Amino acid sequence: MKINNALITRFWVLLVIGFVTYILIKEPETLHRSISRLEWSTALPAIALIVVGKILMVALVHFSLKGYGENRSALFCWRAYSLADIAKYLPGGIWGIAGRLAIYKHNNIDLRKGSKILLSETYILILLFGLTGVLSLSLTLRIDWVFQALLTLGLIASIASLKICLPNGCWANRVGAFLVAAVGCVFFGLSFAIIALPVASNWLWSAGQFNLAFAVGQLAIFAPSGIGVREIVVGMLLPENSDLSVRHIVEITVTHRFLWLIADLALVLPLLVMPKDLIGKN
Repeated sequence: MKINNALITRFWVLLVIGFVTYILIKEPETLHRSISRLEWSTALPAIALIVVGKILMVALVHFSLKGYGENRSALFCWRAYSLADIAKYLPGGIWGIAGRLAIYKHNNIDLRKGSKILLSETYILILLFGLTGVLSLSLTLRIDWVFQALLTLGLIASIASLKICLPNGCWANRVGAFLVAAVGCVFFGLSFAIIALPVASNWLWSAGQFNLAFAVGQLAIFAPSGIGVREIVVGMLLPENSDLSVRHIVEITVTHRFLWLIADLALVLPLLVMPKDLIGKN
């Protein structure tokens, strides 16, 4: 007998929220540092940028599914993205991937096709996070030829990848996938830059740091949500003669992760109160 989608959704969300609550209670000092450092004049715009970026990631899921012949509803894409995305907080590092594949399989998308869709999305994100990150740093350093070369190579790679990543559907769908992913990456980088600005002098550099770190974190599937990996990369990309210390980097990244968690919950909590017939819609 097929299990109801609404029941699975509510159980999964409550499970993850329960685990996250346990971690926050277990690590009160980390939570206190994150909250005490918050300035809502910067935190609220950062959360808004993250939420909008995640909505664009939902659109990427929609375009990716269409690229493999799966024309699913916006609500299905929202559910598939948000439930799998919040699973990254569970220990093990693979629950985000496993969760998405399980949702697809439960909704008649076989494991092979689901894996291809997920790999295509991951490739697009790594490419665009890396490209936007490197271009941001290049603009900061004002190395024109590097900027132009990277922009040209990135565009060539993106265009060449379109047909491979999303084999079905029209070109408008493929371009749409890359466009929403690129804008989403920019918003994510800006959300980090806003938090870093009180202690960092260059918002463009901070955005580039984060996006490059995110690209590397996407490759590190052993680390849940890239935890630890992003912080290392951000620390390695400190600008020359920077006054930032390791302590500053840790505080900024921990605070940003706390805001990221708020944005994740903002995206997934509506699924708890949404009518059952809407949650189960494919």
